[in-house]
Order: sequence, then C-alpha cells, then structure tokens
Amino acid sequence: MTDLKKLRELCLAASKGPWISRDYLVDSSSGFICECFEDEDPQQSRTDTTFIATFNPQTILNLLDEVEAARAMRDNSHWILKELRERDIMKGEILTEYLDAYDQIRKQNEGGE
Repeated sequence: MTDLKKLRELCLAASKGPWISRDYLVDSSSGFICECFEDEDPQQSRTDTTFIATFNPQTILNLLDEVEAARAMRDNSHWILKELRERDIMKGEILTEYLDAYDQIRKQNEGGE
C-alpha cells in the first residue's frame, strides 16, 4: 500500500505553487523547479514538464485528501454493512419464529377440524 503520510510530507516540503510549465522548464512562484531536456525528442521534454507541473504538490495533496476520504467511507461502510447483515439475520430469525408459529396454528386447526 502506498505510504500516504510520506507522500504528504514530501508535498508539504516541496516548493510552493502554482507550478508552471514553460517549454523545458517548470517554474513556481518560488522560482525554478526543474528542467526536462531530451535531445532526441523535444516534444517529450515538453510533455514531461507539463506532467510535472500538473502534478504539483497541491494537486497531490488534494488527491491524498480524496484517497483518505474514500478509505474512511470504505471503512465506515464496512460497519454499516455489518449492522445491516445483523439486522437481516434478526429479521430472518423473527420470520422463522413467525412461520413456526403459523405452522403450529395451522396444524392445530387442521387437527381440530
């Protein structure tokens, strides 16, 4: 499983944004972030800088918040499903008791006729 705490720490320690892609460079309001340069494929360099700028620390922090919220919902839904299953079991037991009582009454009525 991904270490979300470590990712969050790295994001918080990184240069503040926004991060901006400029051809082969990624800049931020804090200054220069990095340079991507591929002699054989300049378009790939531009694509890489766009990727890096897009996945800036704030974007990753937002994604981490969403992952943690989704995990919390998953964990809570487990307890909700467990509760619903227990209620269904109780309903099943009540239905069984009802059907048993119905069968007894039916048998009594058939025997008494």
